[in-house]
Amino acid sequence: MDIKKLTIFINLAETRSFSKTAINMHVTQPTVTHTIKSIESEIGTQLFNTNKHYVTITENGKTFYHDIKPLINNYYSALQNIKKKNLNASSQITIGYSYTPFN
Repeated sequence: MDIKKLTIFINLAETRSFSKTAINMHVTQPTVTHTIKSIESEIGTQLFNTNKHYVTITENGKTFYHDIKPLINNYYSALQNIKKKNLNASSQITIGYSYTPFN
């Protein structure tokens, strides 16, 4: 399971809409459906109840959401921190000066 799949899961849990999740994640609705089915298959439980008119999250889905959401937030926070550190390191200028009596 990768970060992109988990991010799609989190977005669907929050929006309760395959179409909104597809728009938010810049993917197609079938991609969202396939991703959710893939996650459900991998963990062996149903995360959402769906029909033509609504999407509801199951109790197992709620548990999974509450466990995964902080991990994803930490992942993106770690990415931001390392990018800031890299940007700060690359924007530093070191100037050297040497003085001798013969200058």
